[in-house]
Amino acid sequence: MLKSLFKLSFLLFSFHAFCQCPFSAGHVIPANVVICEGGTTTLNIPDSVTGISYQWRLNGNNISGATSKTYTISNAALSQSGTYDYVVTRSCGSSTASLGGQVKVNKPVSSISAHGFYIQIISTTYFSTTTDSPDSQISWFNMENWTKVIETSHDGTYFSKSGNFTNKDFYIVAGVPGCSATYTTYTIPNSSREGIDEINENSGFYPNPASDLINISGKGKLGVTITNTFGINVKNVEIEKSGTVDISSLQEGEYIVKITSETETKVEKLIVKK
Repeated sequence: MLKSLFKLSFLLFSFHAFCQCPFSAGHVIPANVVICEGGTTTLNIPDSVTGISYQWRLNGNNISGATSKTYTISNAALSQSGTYDYVVTRSCGSSTASLGGQVKVNKPVSSISAHGFYIQIISTTYFSTTTDSPDSQISWFNMENWTKVIETSHDGTYFSKSGNFTNKDFYIVAGVPGCSATYTTYTIPNSSREGIDEINENSGFYPNPASDLINISGKGKLGVTITNTFGINVKNVEIEKSGTVDISSLQEGEYIVKITSETETKVEKLIVKK
C-alpha cells in the first residue's frame, strides 16, 4: 500500500514538474517570407511541437480562427505584413509563445513613368523613374548594347550618368521582391531642355561661383533643389520671391540648381569654391 502511494505521488510530481517546466515552442517555419500582394503562403508549426491547442498571432494579436498547426495567408494584403508567431497550450494549462517569423507583402508595379534629359554644360544625362510601388527596384538598360546604365529609385528622384544619351532607347525594368517584374521603354529626347527652360531675367541666382550663400530671385513661391553630380539632392528649400540659400556645407565642386515656380522650372550649373 505504502509502495503504491509513493508511486502515485511520484507520478503526480513528475506530471506537475513536466507541465511547469519551461519548454520550447519552436519557431515559425519558414522564418522569413516575401510574397506579392494577392499571393499565397503557408506558415507551419514544427512537428516536434505538440499541445492541445494552438493560436496564431500577427504582431502580438490573435488571428481569428487560426488555431491549427498551419496558417495559410491567401490573397495577401499589404496590411498582412508583420511578425507572425503562435501560442502553444499544453494539457496542464501552461502556454508558451514561439519565436516570430517575418512576412513581407509587397505591392507589385502596375505603372512606370520615365523621364530623362541631357545638360550640355556639364555633359551629364539625368534619369528619373516613378512607379506606384515603394518596394520597386529599377534598372535602365541601354538597348544598343543591353548594358545596365543606371539604377534609380521609385519616387522620381533624378540620378545622373556622365555622357550624352540623347536619342538612346532604354529598356526599363521595375522589379519587386516576390512579384513579377514590369517593364517599359523610353527614349531620351534629343533636347537638353525637356520641360526645362533657360534661366532668364525672371528667376535665377547669384553669385556664381559661390562659397557660402546664393541669392535666389523669381516670381511667387519658389522651390529650390540643389543636386550634386551623382544626382543626389543635397539641398531642398522653399522661399517667397527672393531669399538666400546657405551652401556653406557643400563641398567644392559642380552642382545643378533647379528653381521651380508655379509656371516654370529653371536649371543652371552652380560652381562652389571654398
